[in-house]
Amino acid sequence: MDAAAVTLIRRYRAGERSFHGAYLSSADLRRAQLSQADLSGANLYRANLMGANLTGANLAGANLTGADLTGAKLSLANLRQANLVNANLSGATLNEANLCDAILIGSKLNWANLTGAKLAGANLSGAILVGTNFRGADLSKAEMSGADMTSAKLRDANLNEANLREAQVLPVQLAQAGTLQGATMPDGTTFDE
Repeated sequence: MDAAAVTLIRRYRAGERSFHGAYLSSADLRRAQLSQADLSGANLYRANLMGANLTGANLAGANLTGADLTGAKLSLANLRQANLVNANLSGATLNEANLCDAILIGSKLNWANLTGAKLAGANLSGAILVGTNFRGADLSKAEMSGADMTSAKLRDANLNEANLREAQVLPVQLAQAGTLQGATMPDGTTFDE
């Protein structure tokens, strides 16, 4: 574990919660307990956050490019406008997390739980969303072109004006969505009830 990670964990254990703009590039924060921490604007480029507890953490505007968040707990976390390009969030728990306008291009969210999450305006182009649970999630105006949504659960999800062009998703999955008004379908047509 590197010095920056050790220092952060020690400060957190001492009761500090504000780490705005922290430089933690490539930090080893596996299984770290950082719930409610303010990491807004932090640089976590290629950080290892496997199994970390970030429940309710503020990661707004953070750079998590290439970060490994496999199995991380991010329920109620604020990831608004975070950069998660090529991040691995497989098996992560993101219930009711705020990912509005986040950039998740090429990210892996296999079997992640995003029940009730807010992803309005998020860019999930080319993301791997195999088995991802989007039940009740807000994906309005999300960019999901070319995403692999094999077995993704979309029950009651809001896909209004989402771009699903060339996404790998079945009609039976889309039929479970709460709303699809104005969405661009995988074949390029616009959904209009």
